[in-house]
Amino acid sequence: MATAWQLQEQEEARRLRALLQQQQQEEEETRNLRVGLRQHGAPRWEAVRTDACFVERSRRRKPGAMKAQERYLRRDVHCGVASCAACRLARALLPAQVLPRASDGEYVVPDAFSLLQCMELLEEEALFCRAAPRLLVLESALHAALRLAPSRDASRLRKFFRGEDQRAEGGVSVYLFPDQHHVETFVEPTAMDELQTVRDDRAVLKSVEWYVTQGHFPPEARVVFMTRDVDAAVSVQLAAVVNAQAVTCEAFLEERLPKHSADTAFLLELAANTAEAVRYEEAQRLPDENGNVLSSQSEFAPHLKPAQLEEALAQPASRVLAGKLEVSTHNPMEAYVLVEGPHAVEKVFVFGRAAMNRGVHGDRVAVEILPKAHWRTPQSDRLLVHYTQDEDEHQHESESDADEQVPGAIPTGQVVGIISRSPRYHVATVIASTVNGGDDYALAVPMDVRLPKVRLRSQRLDALLDKRLKVVIDSWAADSSYPNGHYVGILGAPGSLQTELSALLVDNEVEEAPFSEAALACLPSSDECPIDIEGGCVAECSTAKRPARCGLLNWKVPDEEVPHRRDLRKTHRVFSVDPHGCQDIDDAMSIQRLPNGNVELGVHIADVSYFVKHGSALDLEGRRRGTTVYLVGQRLDMLPSVLSADLCSLHENRDRFAVSVMCELDGETYAIIENSTWFGRTIIRNCSSMTYEQAHRLLQGVNADADDSPRRGSARSQPPPSEHVEGVAGGRIPMKLQQLIREDLRILTDVGRRLGRTRGSQGGLDLSKQEEVRFSLNVSELGQEDVEITVKESLEIHGTIAELMIFANSTVARKLVERFPTHALLRRHPPPSGDRFTQLVQLAKARDVVIDATNNFTLQQSLAAAERSGRMDSKTMSLLKSLAVRVMTEAEYVSSGAVAAVDAASSNGDVTRFAHYGLGLQYYTHFTSPIRRYADVIVHRQLLAAIASPTPRNTSALQRTAVKPSAPLVLPKDEDFLDDLISSVDSQLQVSTTSPAKEEAAPVLADEAIADGDNLFPPEELVPLSRHLNKKNRQAKLAAHACDELFLALYFSSHTVKVPAIITALKQNGFIVHGSRNGSICWCRVHSPNPSGSTCLGRRRARDA
Repeated sequence: MATAWQLQEQEEARRLRALLQQQQQEEEETRNLRVGLRQHGAPRWEAVRTDACFVERSRRRKPGAMKAQERYLRRDVHCGVASCAACRLARALLPAQVLPRASDGEYVVPDAFSLLQCMELLEEEALFCRAAPRLLVLESALHAALRLAPSRDASRLRKFFRGEDQRAEGGVSVYLFPDQHHVETFVEPTAMDELQTVRDDRAVLKSVEWYVTQGHFPPEARVVFMTRDVDAAVSVQLAAVVNAQAVTCEAFLEERLPKHSADTAFLLELAANTAEAVRYEEAQRLPDENGNVLSSQSEFAPHLKPAQLEEALAQPASRVLAGKLEVSTHNPMEAYVLVEGPHAVEKVFVFGRAAMNRGVHGDRVAVEILPKAHWRTPQSDRLLVHYTQDEDEHQHESESDADEQVPGAIPTGQVVGIISRSPRYHVATVIASTVNGGDDYALAVPMDVRLPKVRLRSQRLDALLDKRLKVVIDSWAADSSYPNGHYVGILGAPGSLQTELSALLVDNEVEEAPFSEAALACLPSSDECPIDIEGGCVAECSTAKRPARCGLLNWKVPDEEVPHRRDLRKTHRVFSVDPHGCQDIDDAMSIQRLPNGNVELGVHIADVSYFVKHGSALDLEGRRRGTTVYLVGQRLDMLPSVLSADLCSLHENRDRFAVSVMCELDGETYAIIENSTWFGRTIIRNCSSMTYEQAHRLLQGVNADADDSPRRGSARSQPPPSEHVEGVAGGRIPMKLQQLIREDLRILTDVGRRLGRTRGSQGGLDLSKQEEVRFSLNVSELGQEDVEITVKESLEIHGTIAELMIFANSTVARKLVERFPTHALLRRHPPPSGDRFTQLVQLAKARDVVIDATNNFTLQQSLAAAERSGRMDSKTMSLLKSLAVRVMTEAEYVSSGAVAAVDAASSNGDVTRFAHYGLGLQYYTHFTSPIRRYADVIVHRQLLAAIASPTPRNTSALQRTAVKPSAPLVLPKDEDFLDDLISSVDSQLQVSTTSPAKEEAAPVLADEAIADGDNLFPPEELVPLSRHLNKKNRQAKLAAHACDELFLALYFSSHTVKVPAIITALKQNGFIVHGSRNGSICWCRVHSPNPSGSTCLGRRRARDA
């Protein structure tokens, strides 16, 4: 028995070893396939096919010139099904994402029409995955769908399959198979005049047959062909050849989802609405004998044909220009077309819905400039217009018919064509009182007053009444007063706090979806430092949807990384300064005396690029999100919390990786010693993560941990120290350490003052603000809120930290331009142009103060003189500075080689094309906040590449020119470009101390992408990427401002507040006032119900950011 038992054990051990060896062999083969290793000498492509076809000049035109397209056919294209033996035998390259192998499951193959329906259904992926967990999309079907789809849907399709759409990961597995690049699935055209639809059908038939007969699908798997026509020839052939089930999208959902379910009814309606929108688009492309399909009674003038538009736009002196339609928030009947490219006219005024001609805010349109006799003055320049969606729009247009002869008329035009629709979603509500029983059509009122009402069709309108809906505009017929659209989701009932927050995020195109599985797979989880994805809610980007506090991971510095970094843990006293409760601490500083009597300043920034590898799924997701979004009471992180609030964050008494900028300063004057700056990767240990209040108390010579009693009208600076938890700024500081940090802070304060004076002498703007409005809230639902406005005083430590951040950013920017003169990512702030300062000059003139806004130097001198004159109190001066900031253009990310020279920059005395007007710096970028801004991650990678390879392949000496002297301009920090300076409530600025900068730089561990610095971010990639980051940055700020407006409205709904206000403009029927305390702008209309009196009605308007 013992012998038999031993033999059995040995046999089981041999079997397990063989199984393990086979598994290791398969894993090795998979790794080889993923990186594209070839173990045989066969070429990657085996044949070339040439397609000859006519180039369509537009969708609605006849074919134009001949086009020849070469297709390189391969045999190593993977089918996209996991564990496919046929593909492994063919040595096919394994893609990053594949469809799960389901022996008893279904694989759904949609045609072009059904693919468009599926894209809408994926908006409700959690519901759709119950019916279609696996979706196989053929490339030929995708191209057909792009030809069929409206411009908006075509854009979304491209983004989805490029991985730029937030739905790219989730319950439905989607794989795009390049059938026209595989040797065995490519279809040759049978004749030059073969219809594309016929060829597409042949491609579907051949590809599906290849999947089934060659064993790419599991033997028992079922194939479903989702099509608009189950009786079409291709449907019948698929059923006969491979036993595939042909079914429409609606029938597919009905068969696989529960009957009489609200979710099923919702998906069915969504599919039907999408089908109707696609059919409408098809009908619009079927021209009559004149090329158009028009009703006998049209509400709007017909648009020019696409060919006519192309011809008109191509003419050198054409009166037809292309641009983006921007509707006014003050008067939705007024809009401007921001003209693209260099033209004599920068923007064209458009008045009334008729002149907008079915153009919607955000559309790219073609506008025809009217003769000068028909130019008009914007009504909002003279009147306060109170417009509601319920008013007659034509009444507003007729009221201003006599405006044409008013002085000050500007170029005016009318829209003659829609080049492309805005791909945005909108938030709208169907008012219950406007719908009658039995109606299947209703008008939804958008939350954004700039949009027209949208006609929705639904068989279940009762479920949509008085709900916030996520709406898409599909089309706008010439004979309809309103556009047609459909809803893709129900956000909830108005009045719910979460609903309103979700609505403003949708309205500002801010993503709040969880992080994808592919991105989470890139997190550095290990046996020594495991990451609990589920328990810690790591996938959630919103702090409101995950635990308020999570314990820090027991992460240790890898031994192999230490030789590649400069270790500052035992040589430098590094500390940080942040708002109380800050978790994402991404910068710290150090300061110390050197043996030669000089001072070494160090700025240490979290090394996010170490954890986020270039080109990884996590990197691509961070790039798509662009920035962390800060809202009242919560934030939406750009990176998962494991990184943003733990491994990357420079927490107290934790070893962390950093990228440091260290330089030597004169011991007496704190002037920067030439050629003393050192850049490199470091290891630091933050000795104290202080709050601003703690640092301020140390500078005042008192105990940093003293629990100050709050003053009336302000919030307590921080909770008692006993409430402090690990991983949050504001912990107790030992008394001995307080003495050391106090001296460091005093030196840093002197250094900050010196840096501010130096920057001011070069034309910089010293942006400061005495007060900052914050919200103290305890809100569960609207109507049950406890919102309090507190005013927080600005401290000198804020300015000190800001100056040190500016110094680091500017120093890195100069380094990047020296190394990458054609493609360094910079932060540019162009000077104001035209008569932007007119209102400021006139307001000051009313107080007998002269303002010279020729450049930033003269502007600062004027404001300083006004402040010294005593003619203006502090509130009026604050208003002047606020107006000066408002009229300035936004700062933007640019590629250094893609910036054209600007006349305004020359008049301001700038010597580079990418100077920062607000800061008075010729070189500036964002380097200090990589945890919350993707632009900083790019800058880190470029800096590390510059260190790894200091000499470019082809470089020209950087021309250095002296900068004209100027003075700092003191302005408030409440506008867009002011994020470059003092932080707001959610801006994360930190302080720390560093050590001698003259040490030899330690070798930098660079991955392959960083090592090849010249190709890391080439200009053709960096230019569109910078535009994307500008867009995401703008959207985040608009969302934050909208959230502030929401909570400010909550506050005023239950509080009556009297504050000093200043009249900034007079209109014919009222005036505009500026609230000094909360910065709000109020429009006060004056009515005269009787000759003896008038009534002043105030209405708060959202600030233009």
